[in-house]
Parts: sequence; C-alpha cells; structure tokens
Amino acid sequence: MGEVIFIISLIGGLIAPFAFLNGWGRIFWLITMSTIGLVVVTAEVCGTMFLGKTISRMYWEWSLAHETTSWIVATVLVLGWTFGLILHLQWKVIKRRIEKK
Repeated sequence: MGEVIFIISLIGGLIAPFAFLNGWGRIFWLITMSTIGLVVVTAEVCGTMFLGKTISRMYWEWSLAHETTSWIVATVLVLGWTFGLILHLQWKVIKRRIEKK
C-alpha cells in the first residue's frame, strides 16, 4: 500500500503542478519531473530484483538503525527542496513583492 501512495504523491506532487505552465516550459518540466519519477521507480524495481528490497525499504531499515542521522537526512532533503528548488523557482515573484513594499 505504501508504494501506491508513494506513486500517487510522486505524480501529484512532482508532475501534475507543471500542467499549469504553458508551451515549452510545460513540456520540459513535465519531461524533467517524469524522468525523475521513472528513475526512482526503476531504482525501486532494480533494488527488488537484485537485492530483494526496494530502495525505500533499504532506507527505512537504515533509518531505524540510525534514527538521529535519518532525521538529519530528512531535514536536509526538506531544506534542499524548499530553499533550493522552490525558492529558486519563486525568487522573481518574491523579489517583486519585496520591491513593491
């Protein structure tokens, strides 16, 4: 069940939002995010085929053995996505709002 929720959230969170864009921007973002999704799914399948575990299961096992470090990793991922990609994409909008004040 976890894998189904993961795939739905992957499509819903990484691919669907770019449907709002127009033209080539939409096409390239959809290709980029779809590729990321396919790479993750491929890694899950390969992990299962060669090691008998998905990469998600490998992470879960590692995180239980290294709980503190897993929180650090999760925090860095959240910060990376939030301040790396999302802030980068919204920077012009944020800058314009700051300059209007």
